[in-house]
Amino acid sequence: LDSCAKGGDSIQRVVLTSSFASIMNVGGRTPWPLDFHYDETHWNVSSAPDAEGVFPEPVTAHAYRWSKRMAEQAAWAHPAVARGDFDLVTIMPPMVLGENKQVLRSVEDLNQSSLIMYNLLAGSMQHVMPGSVGFVDVADVAKAHVLAAQTAAAGGQRYLCSGETKTWLEVVDVLRELYPSAPLLPSTCPDGSTTQPCLLLKNNKIRTQLGLEFTPLTQTLEAQCNALIRSGLLQL
Repeated sequence: LDSCAKGGDSIQRVVLTSSFASIMNVGGRTPWPLDFHYDETHWNVSSAPDAEGVFPEPVTAHAYRWSKRMAEQAAWAHPAVARGDFDLVTIMPPMVLGENKQVLRSVEDLNQSSLIMYNLLAGSMQHVMPGSVGFVDVADVAKAHVLAAQTAAAGGQRYLCSGETKTWLEVVDVLRELYPSAPLLPSTCPDGSTTQPCLLLKNNKIRTQLGLEFTPLTQTLEAQCNALIRSGLLQL
């Protein structure tokens, strides 16, 4: 933003990639209900460090989430934004999946989202992860940034960029239909339960104001997992 501020009138808008992590309040100091309905008015409060700077457990997860909140708030408070030198739009995707465009030579080349899909299909997870999450196709995230840059009324807005919200048990059910030969897909939570509460990430604002339509989750999961198969990392 400092560099953009030096651009003078040539910079009219900055579209910033933030994260659903800047909004979510799952676990931490003041957890919200696991079926809470999130929108752009919310901020992460549950990941805050204590007076000594210590984050709640799990530390790495909450430190990451808090960093996303602080980074986005710093952008909104930037002097150039406050002066109106250019306007700001923030895009907040949750779990981003889709076709991997980079060359995948080993599991170490995978980002964390792709790695979760790999571990599920490789039979490396005895249980599903807890809770639920919003999913969005990487192509839809890219399109959201373009639309945010091109839509005049988007200036000064936050946009939650999420397609379908599903529990991990529901995601595994989709994977089981797509890849019936996948070994040992988990069917229970760590506590043995077969149901999970589900969040809702409201996307009516980005659909209405930017005209963004989301790729169906089944299509996104298939693109993601087929990329892993084409690379040779998975044999199904």
